[in-house]
Amino acid sequence: MAGPVGRRVTAAMVARRAGTSVSTVSLVVNGKSRGRVSAVITERVRAAVDELGYVVDHAASSLARGTTDLVVLLAPDLPNPYFGRVTTGIREALGSRHQLMLSVIEGGEQPGADDVRRVAAFRPAGLLVHAPSPTFLDDLEPGGPPLVLMDAPGFEGRAATVTFDLEPGVRALVAHLAEAGHTVLAYLEGSTPSATFTVRRELLARVAAEHGLRVLDDGTRAGLTLDAAADVSTEALPRWRAAGATAVV
Repeated sequence: MAGPVGRRVTAAMVARRAGTSVSTVSLVVNGKSRGRVSAVITERVRAAVDELGYVVDHAASSLARGTTDLVVLLAPDLPNPYFGRVTTGIREALGSRHQLMLSVIEGGEQPGADDVRRVAAFRPAGLLVHAPSPTFLDDLEPGGPPLVLMDAPGFEGRAATVTFDLEPGVRALVAHLAEAGHTVLAYLEGSTPSATFTVRRELLARVAAEHGLRVLDDGTRAGLTLDAAADVSTEALPRWRAAGATAVV
């Protein structure tokens, strides 16, 4: 049985229907009843919720807690297909308790403290920042939401971070090229100013040197799309060939 048309069903109404307290209803509908509410009462509350058509008022809950159920991902390049898998993984980890909001930094710039201030108005439960600017933590005001930095080498020990494990992939790549007989590699850099790009470039040069390979790092850069990479590579290919490159990374 649905609630009366035009009348908002409240937790108190659910409690009366289930013969229990409002606090018990709150525990059940917010997924916090395990070990605190018996299975019989839990089922009774859920039945009353279904019968009355009760919907949790997350806005009111947020006002009471001072935060929302939003987790915000700040990133400079969300159209990149890579972020499809990133956001899928985040969504799975968050489960049904939180909602994920995506915020793209204008112009593809690295997220900074000003970007955090703008999303702070949403009172997020947590903040994920992808490829933050080098001064991000220095400029950040204390007392903000819980923070995790992603793709943020150099920030380890200063904040919770999730970064790429680049070395296994780079070593496998260089070993493959060395076995194929290549000795000079051209390198196409990404234009986004991410610290990970610098780490990857330096790692490639070091591992290539260990195998006797040389990397032509002539500063050629492209945006993070296949079309941009194709356009830049077409222009650079004669130059790379003239320098002796037989493979492009």
